[in-house]
Amino acid sequence: LAVNCPNDKTRVGNRGPNAKIRAGQILAALHSKSKPRGIEVNGVRIPVTKRFSNNMVKVMLSDNYEVEEAKMLEGLLRPDDRVLDLGAGVGYLSTLAAKQLAPGAVMAVEADPDLVEACRRTFDENDVEVTLVHAAVAAAEGLVPLLRAEDFWSNTAATEAGECTVDVPGARFNDLVSAHKPTVIVCDIEGAEKHLCSYMLPDYLRAVLI
Repeated sequence: LAVNCPNDKTRVGNRGPNAKIRAGQILAALHSKSKPRGIEVNGVRIPVTKRFSNNMVKVMLSDNYEVEEAKMLEGLLRPDDRVLDLGAGVGYLSTLAAKQLAPGAVMAVEADPDLVEACRRTFDENDVEVTLVHAAVAAAEGLVPLLRAEDFWSNTAATEAGECTVDVPGARFNDLVSAHKPTVIVCDIEGAEKHLCSYMLPDYLRAVLI
């Protein structure tokens, strides 16, 4: 019914032209015993990998994935910006930024090795040029134990290794900034933001979205 309904923006809950697309994705997921091969969120095509939990697929299909972050970022960006995305996840916000900016203007940093591959597939699927770095933001270089949660947005640095952790490369915040020279930083790294307070931010950095 939702797939065939007209686009009536006066109706409560109708999201206009995207309503039919979203309804079709939800129906496809409901009628399938497996996860969908891909999900479209705000014009960004995201291939679904093994790292997607059922809950994460549900959130993305319901159009509730990083909604406010996307709105703020899209409204914030200027054509000449350079973006450093710390904690890129599956590359959603990095892709949104890359669609607005010059090729190579976005650097995405992700610690989870499975999500690094998910980012790469997202960038390829949307034909955007993003510099992808596999690392966790840390106080010093070296291996960092990453506690991987079922829902990847709850991943966090661990104080010690355990059965749910994986060792990943550490990268200092200051080194990442010096390498990319961003004017905008997007940061969602579950508490590791504390490392940002240890450095003097450069004058060319005009905005930080945490």
